Amino acid sequence: MSKILNKYMKPLKWFAFAFICVVALLGAPDKVANASILPPGNPEVIEMVKGDVPANIPPGKKTVCQNDSNMCPTVQWGRATYWIYSDINNDYTMTVAAYNSSGALLGYKTFSGARYINKITLNETDRTVTLIGQDNNEISFNWDELVKLLAVTRTTVSATKSTFLTGETVHVTFKVDGYKPSGSVMMKSQWGDIPLPLPYDGSGIYLVQLMGLSAGNYTIGAEYLGNDDLEPSTADSITITVVSGSTVSFDVDGGTSVDPIREEVGKLIIKPTSPTKSGYAFAGWYKDAQFSQAWDFGVDTVPGNNITLYAKWDINQYKVNYDSNGGSAVVSETVEYGKKVVEPAAPTKSGY
Repeated sequence: MSKILNKYMKPLKWFAFAFICVVALLGAPDKVANASILPPGNPEVIEMVKGDVPANIPPGKKTVCQNDSNMCPTVQWGRATYWIYSDINNDYTMTVAAYNSSGALLGYKTFSGARYINKITLNETDRTVTLIGQDNNEISFNWDELVKLLAVTRTTVSATKSTFLTGETVHVTFKVDGYKPSGSVMMKSQWGDIPLPLPYDGSGIYLVQLMGLSAGNYTIGAEYLGNDDLEPSTADSITITVVSGSTVSFDVDGGTSVDPIREEVGKLIIKPTSPTKSGYAFAGWYKDAQFSQAWDFGVDTVPGNNITLYAKWDINQYKVNYDSNGGSAVVSETVEYGKKVVEPAAPTKSGY
């Protein structure tokens, strides 16, 4: 993957595309893909020679057809062929397995109620498939179950939000759903097409980080390139907007920390929680360290450059009173936080 990215990183730099990281997170394979695309026409029953059974039979299954004759009933729908298998333990189950035109196993599902396939009937009115086995035991299900076994793939693209600020990392998720998709996936954008590694098995999620984007609109998409009519190409895309943003930092001058705020240029910012500082009272935020111009959160907007706001502090003052206990009065005094109290003149008291 690093070789692929290195190949495409050079042209991306022309677009201030500072970094791109692609991570494939592989999920466990799902035996049944979530599909809604119907194959062409209607399914039909085809007698197949038992010796033509595909090599990749689902685990724990075997071929037992028409009282162990040489012919096996199958279902063909478009370019998909469905073989019916029995359990190696001779349980009363039948497993329907779908194969594409190349003989690749696309998916399978096990149904209970009968064993040893003898006959298959199709009802076009209510769209049901009936598997008739030993002693005429039957299993019936809707045609939709056949569709769900196909390797139909879905591609979706999403982002954490639709609008980002300059300097902010854009997180985009590409998701490819399907049972054992065998095509390829391309990330598509203004910077060209970048191939993504296809998951070995099951669904795949690709997390892409875009950094260093300038202000503007960007269309980012992904396309799954199928290689069979059972795996048609699918695509999806999103449009994100990047707007100019600036960072407002806060100099607390020894007070409790205040996180910086990054906001769109021209917007108001929400007043943060006031910091605290031992021995001082917070007196507001100012645009300069000399405290000549206060920042008004209801009026002042974010400029086109990063700025720092400065916390102003008023030192606490404390009044010290003296109780002379019947003696001459002692004048109270005011002392600032951290300063020492000056000892007053000693009071006098008659007889003492």
